[in-house]
Amino acid sequence: MPDTGWKELVEVSWNVLVDKGFSCSMTSRDLFGVYGKGDASSRIVQVLTQWHETNYVISDVTLDED
Repeated sequence: MPDTGWKELVEVSWNVLVDKGFSCSMTSRDLFGVYGKGDASSRIVQVLTQWHETNYVISDVTLDED
């Protein structure tokens, strides 16, 4: 790419623009776990369930039967 939408990141050397001849020796194995363990959704459900059990109480509910 001759340009990027993230110019600020290039300016602070977080990202680097390279030409088409760039080669990288990294593999997907090198990146394993970079974004966590893949269990974010189950952890979120667990936290929400615990919150719900301790903070959400329904009391004195009457259901009309037709």
